[in-house]
Amino acid sequence: SIFRRIYTVFVAQSGFEGLEILAKEKIDLIITDQQMPTMSGSEFLEEVLVKYPDPIRLILTAYSSIEAVIDIINKCDVYRYITKPWVKEDMAIILKKALTTYQLQQDNKRLLIELKEANQELEHKVDLRTQSYLKTNQELLIAKEKVEEASKTKELFLSTMSHEIRT
Repeated sequence: SIFRRIYTVFVAQSGFEGLEILAKEKIDLIITDQQMPTMSGSEFLEEVLVKYPDPIRLILTAYSSIEAVIDIINKCDVYRYITKPWVKEDMAIILKKALTTYQLQQDNKRLLIELKEANQELEHKVDLRTQSYLKTNQELLIAKEKVEEASKTKELFLSTMSHEIRT
């Protein structure tokens, strides 16, 4: 409720509700508690990572072993692990940085798509130019053969005429 004035906030009471929200809404950032009914935060994030890999994922909890924290971060590609109780000012900074990271990732994806499209367009142009060069090269080879044939015909004619003139 603290951040509702700044962000659009969706609240789920369970991991299943969270998955339903993700199916209906475009979500940039997910914050989940490790302790939830019917599904842990890490189980929720594992499903999210498979179905919705784009949103930034944060997990918070009041207690957990360091091994569990490392496991969650690695398995679920968690951006940040937050311990309870959290401080409003710190959370505001974390959210701002996470959303900036999200925007940078989206911009990067868009730029990669544009780069791929530009690369495909360039490859197409190179293919067209290569075909044009191959066609021109083939025409030049044919013209060269005709010139060589004409030269041989000319030599034969001059040789014959020279012989005739001498005769």
